[in-house]
Amino acid sequence: MNTITLKGRVAHEVKFGVSKDGMAYLNGSVVTYKGMKDKIVPTYHKIFCFKHAAEYLKDAKKGDEIFLEGELTYQDYEKDGVKQIIAKILVKHVMFFTKVEALPTPPQEPQGQAFVDDGVPF
Repeated sequence: MNTITLKGRVAHEVKFGVSKDGMAYLNGSVVTYKGMKDKIVPTYHKIFCFKHAAEYLKDAKKGDEIFLEGELTYQDYEKDGVKQIIAKILVKHVMFFTKVEALPTPPQEPQGQAFVDDGVPF
């Protein structure tokens, strides 16, 4: 089973596009943080997705908090005669976390006569 889940923040503006045959795709990166003694260490993860996941993430902005689930993949290529390997996450499911603004104040009790319990059952 090859499943990876991450909760992190969009690290850079995402790159959204549509292929010649009309399929949506997206490339980007997500940063997660790990606390180590007195400092916090970021880890950057390359992500890509297609179709619905790409459409859903296309409006993501740097700093948005997201949760994603996908599959770890590897892409190899040659640069200057040296073989390079990149790990990427093929996103299958994604969910945004939104910032919660201050909750509205609860309604005040109506002004007027206060309830008095006089012991009468009716």
